[in-house]
Amino acid sequence: MSHVTEPIIAFVMIKFPKITETFILREILQLQKFGIRIELFSLLKPKTSDMIHPESEALIKRTHYSPWLLSWQLLCSHLFYLTHRPIRYTRLFLRLIFGTIAQPIVFAKTLAIFPKCVYFAYIAQKSGVRHIHATFASHNATCAMIMAELTDCNYSVTAAAYDLFVETVFLRKKLLLAHFVRTISNYNVQLIKERYGDLISSKIYLIRRGIDLEKFRSAGSKSTIKDTQYFTILCVAALESKKGHRFLLDALNYLNRKGRKIQCILVGEGPLRNQLTGYIRLLNLQNIIFTGAQTQDEVLTWLLKSDCFVLPSIVGPGGRREGIPNVVIEALACRLPVIATSISGLPELIKNHETGILIPPEDTDALASAISYLQDNPLIAHKLGQFGRKVVECEYNIEENAKKLRDLFIRALQNRI
Repeated sequence: MSHVTEPIIAFVMIKFPKITETFILREILQLQKFGIRIELFSLLKPKTSDMIHPESEALIKRTHYSPWLLSWQLLCSHLFYLTHRPIRYTRLFLRLIFGTIAQPIVFAKTLAIFPKCVYFAYIAQKSGVRHIHATFASHNATCAMIMAELTDCNYSVTAAAYDLFVETVFLRKKLLLAHFVRTISNYNVQLIKERYGDLISSKIYLIRRGIDLEKFRSAGSKSTIKDTQYFTILCVAALESKKGHRFLLDALNYLNRKGRKIQCILVGEGPLRNQLTGYIRLLNLQNIIFTGAQTQDEVLTWLLKSDCFVLPSIVGPGGRREGIPNVVIEALACRLPVIATSISGLPELIKNHETGILIPPEDTDALASAISYLQDNPLIAHKLGQFGRKVVECEYNIEENAKKLRDLFIRALQNRI
């Protein structure tokens, strides 16, 4: 398999490691098992206080971070391209300026990352990188485009969620110049085709995220919904507006007044933490537990302790919305009945009353009704969990899906795409 292991692929990320991006970590680890050599480049360096998954620790040592803006290493990288490829360097810089100047925030961020991207290009070239992959179509895709232009590599992009719905400035150009575009849902495939036309649609590939099915197989011993004092609801999501926590709390308030014995575990951290805790006090809700951010293994423990999983996602400010959240796949793999909203790609995973319960976004009554239904019908909840597991086994196996991504990389390296 030497033809697979020789080429080096650069993975460009906004921030690595990141506790909420387990799906990227899984793909990297699985691709390495297949013999793909990967160099990691991260635009931002994690804080020492950031929680990380233990599996990330070995990769941090191999991740390239940009040095200080006025450092000798960074200045040398720019001098290298100014002397060896002055026209290309200048043309690229001007393209970025004129492509983003209409949006001041994007323009400022692009100027801020440009020095880092040139440095990364220099390191990638010295390391023998042959292909560059951006894990989102956001600023790291801009970085991948810059690196590819300076190094004569081709690049690819995974377009998944906010990068398609929110950060769309310069997106057409980034997708158009990419060797291929990988996305994770049919919803996204259609969105890209409708917005950006045939030139881009011909290079789109649907490859879903995946999980380690063996890791979640231990959950299969549960035969019925647990009969305990409380019906335990689990919600694993960053505490931000697009996750819709407020609607879950409103539903719990209604159910609490109806005398339902329900406990809710909120796993995650984010900017709305104080606002949500204040709202819980205002409603005088009991049995709500905030755990903060958790590792993958800790989330698995909560999944095994819960009776159902709820993700009441909404379309947030600026059009922010879900792709297909990995934790929903994990919940289904654990045979948990799932309640989710019909946002973007979620209906591809949650078939209403087949693999879970789908409700309209921002519908507190529908959410409360769905929770009550699962609490009152444990056998139906069990059946939903069983069918959910089957869907995950068929479509979200990390080994199978990473293999498809590996094959795309090999074809790109051989210029067969």
